[in-house]
Parts: sequence; C-alpha cells; structure tokens
Amino acid sequence: MLRIAFSAVLAFLLLVQTTARAEDNASGEPACPPGNLLAGKMPSAWQEIRNDLKNLTDETLAQEGAVWDASLAAILETGASTITWDLGQVTNIRALAIQADANDTYDIWGSVDGRDFKLMGQIDPVAGHGLRMRTLDLGTGMPARFIKVGEGKGDSFYSLSEVSAFCQIPSHFPPQMKVTDAPRATAPKTYLDYWNNDTSARWEMILAMLGAIFLWWERRLARLGKADYKLRARNMAIGITGALALATFFNFGFWHFNNFVHGWDTFHYYIGSKYFKELHYERLYECVAIADSEEPNLRRRVELRKMTNLRTNVVQTTEEILAHPEKCKQHFTPARWESFKADLR
Repeated sequence: MLRIAFSAVLAFLLLVQTTARAEDNASGEPACPPGNLLAGKMPSAWQEIRNDLKNLTDETLAQEGAVWDASLAAILETGASTITWDLGQVTNIRALAIQADANDTYDIWGSVDGRDFKLMGQIDPVAGHGLRMRTLDLGTGMPARFIKVGEGKGDSFYSLSEVSAFCQIPSHFPPQMKVTDAPRATAPKTYLDYWNNDTSARWEMILAMLGAIFLWWERRLARLGKADYKLRARNMAIGITGALALATFFNFGFWHFNNFVHGWDTFHYYIGSKYFKELHYERLYECVAIADSEEPNLRRRVELRKMTNLRTNVVQTTEEILAHPEKCKQHFTPARWESFKADLR
C-alpha cells in the first residue's frame, strides 16, 4: 500500500515538474539560433508574386545593379504583393538583409501567431539602378515566428531577389553570399528621351501660336483687300499646319503607353457613361474602390490605393471611403450594383 502511495506521489511530482517546464518554455525568451534564419525556406504564404519563390532564400545574390526583373528575382505584381515565411518557432529577429529594386520602399512585418502582424520597419530606396542590397537593424530585436515582406511603394515596378533574417548578426554584415551574373540595369538613350511629355507640350504651344499668327495674317490680308496675295502658298501652309496638327494629336506615333487604345480613357468613357445616373462624375473612383474592396483578393490592394478626389482634385487614401460604403451604394439598386461590379472585372 505504501509503495502504491509513494508511486502516486512521485508521478504527481513529475507531472507538476513537466508542466512547469512547459510553461517556462512557453513564456521564456524567444529562440536565437545562429545563421540565416530564412536559408532554404519556402514561403508559407504569398500574394500576387511571379517567378520562382525559392530563389528568395537560396543565399544567392544578383550582382549589384542587375536589372530589376532578372530571372532570379521575384516580381511583386502590385503594391499589395507580399511574401510570408514561417520560422517554425518564435525567434528574436535583430537584423534583415534584403536585395531588392533600388528605387522602391518595402515594408517588413513580424508576427508570433501568423494573424496579428506588427511593422518591424522598412528598407528605403538607395542610389543607383537595378537590384541593390539594403539592411534593417532592429537593435535588441523583435520576437516573431512569421516574417512578411512586401507592399512596395515607388515606381510600380517591384522585385526582391534575396531575403535573409538574423538573430545572431554575423561579423560581416550584410553577409557574403554567392553572386550570380545577371544583365545590368541600363537606361539606353532613345528618341523618346528627347521627345517626352514636356517637349511635346512645348511643341503643341508653338504650333498653336503659329496657327494664331497665321489666322491673324489671313484676317489682315482680307481687311486690306489682298485676299489673293500668295494664295497658293497660304493654302499650302494651311494644309501643312493641318497635317502637323493631326500628327501632334497622335503624338507623332509615340504613344504614352505600349498600346493604341488607352485603357484608362476607355474606362472613363464606358463605365462613366453607362452608370452616369448613379456615379455622376465625382463618385466614379469612390464606387470603383468600394466594388473592388468586396472582392477578397483585391481588398488589401484597395486599402493601399491612393486616388484623386474628383470633387477637390486632391489625391487621398481610401480609408474614409471604405469606412462608409453606403455613401456610394445608396445610389444603386442591388441589380445595378451587381452589374457595375461585373463590368469592372
């Protein structure tokens, strides 16, 4: 009997000790393993990313200044694109080294549960073209099991080629990694470097002034009774001016975009006219934002969107618009709202 009682007491003490150790581990300091915490890890989640994601943690860099969309880079297709890694345990993150397109800003978040992400910091633009290495020092560190990188801000051409994270910062930082050749980012001189929006606008002004001078001269000749003065040359001048005006309207064949049809103009003409009763003019962008936000895969993109307030012509965020969707939807019947959303897809 005593043996049974002793065994029961011993088992109870062992259970208490095991539970205490588990609680200590759960509430203790985060792990701090050596080396690159992301080395060889595949992302646990991603959104709107193109190219091979394993390249991001293969500890292989592009040469500094390589073209932004090199084959080893992951392309972030929108400003809402993100990539998330699971470290497997809560770890103290003290520094990150990221090679990314030079002229953009990228945010970095950490989370202990994969749901509530807190901003760790951001990597800022640097001088030069193409893919460039940047680092983020977190001082004493931030505990996280999940690391998320993305939501680029800049020229809308976003890419990452390597992401590494550290608890124990190596003596040589950023760390040395294998470097792979890739085409360098260059900006070759073309005719478009000289014929751009500014020079085109100047030419339009000059042509308009020449046209005004020519009309003034025509009227003056008529008043002086010299309507036939060099009539053939004047008719030729009118024809040449008309041809130049037509060519100028089409920007001499140098489109602002890589297609003949301007999608943005077509969007205004079609959506704006079909739903003018509900949108008038000033609600166009607002209602598009509300409609897009109802698509789960577009919600975050809308939250980051900046757009022109068509009442004030001021660029603003969508925060207030998304907070009050009824200000837009009250002008639509349910059937018209569904039709509007279908036309936007």
